[in-house]
Formats: sequence, structure tokens, C-alpha cells
Amino acid sequence: MACHARRLDMLAFLLQAGAKVDAMEGLGQTALHLAVFYAWHDGVETLLKHGASPNTLCEPPPGVKGLRIETPMHSAVRRGDLPSTILLLQHRPDLAQRDSDLRSVLHLAASSRSLEIMRQILKEKQVREVIKSKESKGNSVLHMALMTECDAVCETTIHDLVKELVHVGADINDVNLQGESPLFFAAQHRLSRVVETLIDFGADVTVMTRNGQSLLHAACLQGCATSLGHILKTGKVQDLVINCDNDGYAPFHYAVQSGSIDCCELLLTNGDHLTRMNKDGLTRCSVILRQLPSATQLLTRLFDNHVRLSNVPHHDPNFRDQSMNNSWENSSEPSTDDMMETMVSPKVVRYAAAISAFFSWVEFMMLLGRFPSLGSYVLMFTRVARAIIKFLAAFSSLIIGFSVSFLVLFSKKDEFGTLPLSFTKTLMMMIGEIDFSNLIHDLDFLSGVFLVVFLFLVCILMTNLLIGLAVNDLPDLQRQGKIRRLSKQVSYLVSYERLMVVARSLFCFPHQLRILLTHRCKIPQSVDVFPNKSNGYRVSRKSSHYPIPTETLQEAIILGNDDSKIDFNSMEEEDTLSMQFRSFKIKYDRDRRQLQRRLTQLPDTITTETMLKERLDRMEQMIQYQILNLSLQLQKHHFVCTNCQQLLPDTRTQKGQWQTVIPKNFQVINATQSCPVQQSDNNWFPAQAAQPLSATRNVPQAISGNMRLQTPLHQHPSMYKKQT
Repeated sequence: MACHARRLDMLAFLLQAGAKVDAMEGLGQTALHLAVFYAWHDGVETLLKHGASPNTLCEPPPGVKGLRIETPMHSAVRRGDLPSTILLLQHRPDLAQRDSDLRSVLHLAASSRSLEIMRQILKEKQVREVIKSKESKGNSVLHMALMTECDAVCETTIHDLVKELVHVGADINDVNLQGESPLFFAAQHRLSRVVETLIDFGADVTVMTRNGQSLLHAACLQGCATSLGHILKTGKVQDLVINCDNDGYAPFHYAVQSGSIDCCELLLTNGDHLTRMNKDGLTRCSVILRQLPSATQLLTRLFDNHVRLSNVPHHDPNFRDQSMNNSWENSSEPSTDDMMETMVSPKVVRYAAAISAFFSWVEFMMLLGRFPSLGSYVLMFTRVARAIIKFLAAFSSLIIGFSVSFLVLFSKKDEFGTLPLSFTKTLMMMIGEIDFSNLIHDLDFLSGVFLVVFLFLVCILMTNLLIGLAVNDLPDLQRQGKIRRLSKQVSYLVSYERLMVVARSLFCFPHQLRILLTHRCKIPQSVDVFPNKSNGYRVSRKSSHYPIPTETLQEAIILGNDDSKIDFNSMEEEDTLSMQFRSFKIKYDRDRRQLQRRLTQLPDTITTETMLKERLDRMEQMIQYQILNLSLQLQKHHFVCTNCQQLLPDTRTQKGQWQTVIPKNFQVINATQSCPVQQSDNNWFPAQAAQPLSATRNVPQAISGNMRLQTPLHQHPSMYKKQT
């Protein structure tokens, strides 16, 4: 009560009477707290002389809120009471002691912005231990000096205060719990001199807060163009000019909100641009026209400062508007790459580049398929790829099911963290890359069952089925690959010929190149074949060698011996019979090869194979009969030429008696008729069992083959004698 009434005589009397100097009132404060609160310097001195402690913390009752738990030293420094602070410092207070907000005496002195109190405290040796301490929100001593706004008169005091703290050892790059540095507070509160001083001392200008704000955001928030200019002069924040905070706002939007056209101009001349868009799709020009009252003034200043007419006359082709400011030309005017980076993210560019490179090389692979030696393999690859895609599409549900199961069972593993990653890992596991040693730590009964089921259903059954499907199609692919390759070659040749037609019609086309290309596309009218060459079949044309495939030569030989080129009008001439025999032999070989090709294309079943073998045997029997018939005709011709004049008076009469008995199991076929194989496939089936073949007299009884010939003399001797 003596301190409340500020009665020094009463206070002295009570102290001499033995009153307790550290006794607390109902709010938990001592008499020294009250004397400091009322700035009663005489009372403070008297209490200190009678043993009052400057380190006693007040103890407010639990029900009372809003009172700070602090010592008298804290209270004097926080209030900026220099005399009380000096009196308390004479009694060696504990400068490292904290109040309820974990603030030390230095924090409170910086917050009060009292330069004299700070200098008095800095004289103490103990201050070195607490100069880098932080309060409950992570603010250092420099933060406390800069975290509140001030006017231009107070800026000089703060500037000197910051210099004093930096010289003592305060860290200028400390950040609080929000990621804010002392330089951020100085830029935010329009302390341009402090900003310049901290930058000179080496403060980091690229620090970012937890909200994504940079120093540019802080300077533009209050529209301090001077602080913004100091920051931009460092040359380290060019990448932060268009950087947006967590809410999607760039420093330019803060400058427009503060109404500072100077800040807007600085940003536009140091990397930003009027055509750049914000998150709502509005350009910088649209934003200032909508929200900035002085937009016309800003645009006028921009265009007047950075647009100049050239001295070149307007009618000169080199006339153009030219930027007179290098910084504007290099930074503000966006190039094509800058616009692409603005519209398209780097990740999208990389994806597009990867896809383009991949499909370019795939197209190159398809072009290689036009070469004869490589085309069949490329076509086989595409056919197998389509089959595999259909196969995987059929079993995609099974793979997705295992992917979801592994995502749930092995959720702690990074490779199964998301569904796409789990699906990709499952596809890798299909080829046997299960990585069991990495999964064993999270393995339990259910996950082990799923792994075993996956091993049998996918890794063993599905993978082997896939391989068997690809291998089973290879024989058919080899046959079809040749046909498709030839069709592609034909289309390529047609395109080449069309190109040559266009090239011949263009007068600007080089003459020598036109001759060369025309020579390359000419087709020789005739070729000479040398089948006995050791290096295979070759043809010569003006001392140039062109290799021809063996299959092409064989087909050409067969086509060259076509039936239409052989005359069967005269059956009595020896040359005609010989030509018939050779032609029939050639057709027999060709038909046999065609039949074998058809057999290979049919399904490989036991029933079909047996039926085709029987059909082929019957065809061979029929062909042998035709050959035998031709042989009999030839022998008959020789016999008639040598003996018919001696033995038979009338050759024409006896010639009519010569006949050949055709077996009953074949239809009657004249020598001049074509092969039954070419007429109809139904003629291959015999109607009855084979019967012995009869021939005329004096024909040899044994003919090469599996048939026996008998003359009428051996079959019916009595009848033959009567006729004779």
C-alpha cells in the first residue's frame, strides 16, 4: 500500500520495522514490482537497499489471466524505464532469466526500441550468453526490434539498434517458426535503411517463409519501392520475381493491392511482364486496369521509358521499335522459351520429348521393315505384339486384383505406396522379379498366401502361356511375313515411281540426280542366269551383278514350262510324246509342292493328316498311271515304226486293234487332256479297287513301276489264235 500511495516515509518506516520486503499481494506481485510499475524511482532504490530481489517472478493466482509472469527487471526494461533499469543493473540481476513468453531482458529491450537501455544491458558480460536466444515463437533479438511498425522518426533509432546487436553477435539470418527473417520484417515495415544495412551485412535475400512468401512479397505488401529496389539490386532474386505464394499471388499482386505504381514498374522491368497470367487467367495488364486507379499513369511511364522510335525512316525495311533499356530487353520482354515455360510446365516438355523420341525410332524400325532381310522380323514383331496386347487385356482384371491386394497388404513399402506404383511393381513381378527378401519383414499368413497364388497363377501359368502363344504363332508368321513384306515393297516402289514422275516434270531438279534416280528404277527386260556359280544364282546385265533369290528362279522355271507352250496335237511324233512326258513331270512336281503347302496350312490333327495322306497317295497313283500311259504310247510308236510294215499288211487296220485297258478305279483320260489335278479335286477319289492293266501284244510284260502288264496272248490264248 505504501508503493501504491508512493509514500517513501511510510515505506522506510515499514522496512525499519521489519516488514518482509519480498511479500506478495493478492495478484502475486512484490513491492518492487509495484514500484517499477509506477516508475517510482525512490521507492525502487529504497527497496533494493533493503534487500528486494530484482529476479523475483510474480505469481498471479490461477484464476487471474492476462498478467505476465516476469521479474521487476523485465518490467522496467519492457516499459523503457531507464532510471529503474540502471538501479536494477547495479544489483547484478540475472539477464538470462525468462518471462512467461520465454523472453529475456534483451528481447524486451529490443521490443521497447530503447537504444540507451540496450546499451546499458550490452555492457554486461552475461549478455553474450543470451544474445542468440529465442522466445516462444522463435523470434530472436533482431526479430523483436523489427517486428512492429514504426514511423520515419523511429527508423533511425531502430537502425542504430540493429547495428549495435549485429556488432555484439546477433545472427542476421535467423528465422522464426514461420520462416521469417529479420530482413523480411524490415522489408515488410518499410524500413529501407535497415534493409540496406542488413543486405550489406550479408543477409540472405532468397529466404522463403512457410507461406511461400519472399522478400519481394514483403516489400510489395506495404508498397515500399525503396526496399524493393535494394533487394532487386542484389541480382539474386530474379527467379523470385514471378514466384507465387501458397495462395497463388505473385509480388506484382501485392504491389497492385498496396497501390504502388513504383513497385509495379520495378517488377515489370526486372522480370515480370504485362502479358503474364495469374491463377485466374488474368494478365498483369488486366489486373492493373481493374484494381489500380493509376493504371494509365503506370502504362504511360512504362511505354515512355522503354519504347523509342528508331531514327530509320518508316519506309525502310529495317524500321522497327527498339528497346532502349537492356534490362527490359533481356528480362521484361518475354522470349519464345519464356512464353513456353509460362504456358507449359517443364515436366510436360520432358514427357513430350520422351514420347516424340520413342515414336520416331519406332517409325525408323518400321522403315527398316521394307528391307528384304529385315522385313519379316519386323512384321513378326508387330504380329506378336498385337497378340500379347490382346492376351494382357484378357487377364488385366487378374493383374489389377493382385495390384490392389498388394497395395493393401504391403502399404508400408514405397513400391506399393500408390495404385500406379503397385500396378507397375506387379508387372515387374510377372517376369520373376518378386524381391522376396525385401517383403519378408511385412510378410504374414495372408500376404504369404497371396504371394504363393501370384507365383503359380501369374509367374508360372500366365507367363508360360504367354511365351507359348508367341512361339506357336512363329511358323505362321514366317509364311505371312514374306507376303506382307512384298506388299510393302510394292507400295514403296509405286511411291518411288510416282516421285520419279514428279521429278522428271520439275526443271529445277538436278539433271545428274535425275539421271541417276531414273537409272536406278529401270527394270531389265531380260537377264542371264548362271546356276553353276559357287555364290548362288546371279544374273548379269552390262557387267553388273544382281542377286536373285533361289525361290524366284524356281518359280520362273516352272512358269516358263507352262502347258500352253506345249503342242499335243500329234500323238504319233516322238518329240511330242517326250515333251508331254517332261511337261507332265514338271506339273506333277509343281502340284505336289502346292499340295504340300496346303497341307502345312491345315490344322495339325490326326484325322485331317490321315485323310490328306490318303488323298496324296491316290493322287500319286493316278499320276503314275498317266506316266505309264504315256510310256506305252511311246513304246507303241517305236514298235509300229520298226515292225508294222513286215508283220501287218494293213497298218491302219492293225492300229485300230491296239488299245489300252484302263483300270476300273480311274476315269478314262485321253493323252491330250490336262492333268486331273488341274480339273477337279474330286477326281482323286477311286471308285473301286484297282484292276490289272492290259495292253496289246508284243509290248514288254514288265514296266517300271508297281503294275504288271499282260498281253492278250497270255490272258486269252485260244481267242488270240482264232483271230490270227
